[in-house]
Amino acid sequence: MAVGVNRHFQVTGNLAAQAGSNTCGIPSYATSVAINLTGIAINGPSFVRGWAFNGAEPNATLLGISPAINAINMVNIPLCRGAGCTNAFTLKAFQNNTHLVGDVVGYYTQPLYATVLAGGIYEGSPSSGALSASNPQTGYYFVKFIRPVSNCSAQVSEFIFSINLFIKADTGLSGISFGDSVVGEDEVVVVVRNQAGNLTNSGGFHLRLTC
Repeated sequence: MAVGVNRHFQVTGNLAAQAGSNTCGIPSYATSVAINLTGIAINGPSFVRGWAFNGAEPNATLLGISPAINAINMVNIPLCRGAGCTNAFTLKAFQNNTHLVGDVVGYYTQPLYATVLAGGIYEGSPSSGALSASNPQTGYYFVKFIRPVSNCSAQVSEFIFSINLFIKADTGLSGISFGDSVVGEDEVVVVVRNQAGNLTNSGGFHLRLTC
């Protein structure tokens, strides 16, 4: 890495062009990555900073590099996502040119949750990952998220606790029809029944996913 030059990197798709693997298994909805950075000094000591592509360059240093030893540090780097993100993150070397090796060891995604009231998202926000909620027929709620949820587990509880209702959430119903509605891979189905086992609507519930 040439000193003072921004180097931009991708984390999804074929990464052979940047001396990487043909895939790192990182999904497009990842918000940051954990990378083990190894720095190898060339002309003298240096240090490296990193940040999300199109973001502001930080003052903090990710890695300090000395000619005496190959420096190694595990770092978390945020990723650029959305319109205008032609790359994922940026690295820059200071003081001297350096070699860097980066091993991606994991990634982070935003938490997925929703509060549903009267068949719609209550106080929903992009940070929750919930896009919409519908109540297509009595006792059934479809809650749509920003990404596939079939590999997630769901926990659901009523907005106002009642011992008269039984409520269950299922993330593994993709492709199954409920009346005129077909469950998408990004949807959770919540079913509400009363003590008699009959379908009934809920006054509201909290839904949280663990993926």
